[in-house]
Amino acid sequence: MSIDDINDTLQTAWGSSYVNDFMDRGRVKKVYVQAAAKYRMLPDDINLWYVRNKDGGMVPFSAFATSRWETGSPRLERYNGYSAVEIVGEAAPGVSTGTAYGHHGVAGTSATRRLLVWNGQPCLIRNDSPAHKRPRCTLFRY
Repeated sequence: MSIDDINDTLQTAWGSSYVNDFMDRGRVKKVYVQAAAKYRMLPDDINLWYVRNKDGGMVPFSAFATSRWETGSPRLERYNGYSAVEIVGEAAPGVSTGTAYGHHGVAGTSATRRLLVWNGQPCLIRNDSPAHKRPRCTLFRY
């Protein structure tokens, strides 16, 4: 069996696949096939699926694949396609936002290249401003 056969099965099981059209009361209706939700909810459900091989036989996924739970980052920050770190903060009391924006010490020094980008609305910033109106700084390496 080929990778395309496996991908087609995964597409049909997790998404859907177009089959054909049929006429219903003078209108053309499209036919799509998809696995029922109860057969695609858990990683172990992959063991219920079969892939057609080149000889026309059906091969269970368990013959060539395994499934398991893995955890990853719950949220990956990106900025213009680069990995990023979001830093939320505000200027110290008595320090203007212009001075705070000019302070790039937060980026540190390293051999890797870094870029500091400020996002936000400085005109709304006061000491009593809510956190969602504070400037955001995005740091990313490339």
